Amino acid sequence: MLDIESINIYYSEVHVLKDVSIIVDDREFVSVIGGNGAGKTTLLNSIGGFIPLKSGKIKFQNKEIQNIPAHSIVEMGLSQVSGERSIFTKMSVRDNLLLGGWVQKDTTKIKNLLEKVMDMFPILGERKSQIAGNLSGGEQQMLAIARALMAEPKMLMLDEPSFGLAPKIVAEVFETIQKINESGVSIFLVEQDVHMSLSIAHRAYVLENGQVVMEGKGKELLNNDHVRKAYLGI
Repeated sequence: MLDIESINIYYSEVHVLKDVSIIVDDREFVSVIGGNGAGKTTLLNSIGGFIPLKSGKIKFQNKEIQNIPAHSIVEMGLSQVSGERSIFTKMSVRDNLLLGGWVQKDTTKIKNLLEKVMDMFPILGERKSQIAGNLSGGEQQMLAIARALMAEPKMLMLDEPSFGLAPKIVAEVFETIQKINESGVSIFLVEQDVHMSLSIAHRAYVLENGQVVMEGKGKELLNNDHVRKAYLGI
């Protein structure tokens, strides 16, 4: 589904990502963990078409996308939920969702997708006429995810979906992400809640100082001595 081949990214003279290679298979759930400044968000933004590469290749369904505009990448079936959530705070929940479906040309399909995401996120159905900026943090995160699903992606990338949320809400968000994956959508997750991230991921990569230093099955990495010491405080 996604094949990242030895990509390098610089910010001016700073080498941010160094020969990073990552693979996400069809229907797979892959997480990337790492500390602040490791390059995780830069990685997602490069895949999404927002940051140019110095070298390397990014392939989505065997097509190179590193030089393709962000909106075209969404049309290909790769959607991203940013860490800032980036909802339209002065618009209604329903209008936010409809904007997420801009790639759809069939009005009947848009209506069906709207019903589908509201079934998945009942609170959004209840508050479809409410101004999005008045939602709680957890509800805004749900809206950001639901809006991305309106594009009917084959793969969903998420950047720190737990940020700023209460533990109970975090559990609900991750449960929802798992259900999305089980429905057939590949998931590529960047997350600082290492325990939760590794517990539910099929596979994971550890990114440190812009380099992949470790990879393996999620639950196996949970028991890795380096991961436990560096990220779990054990």
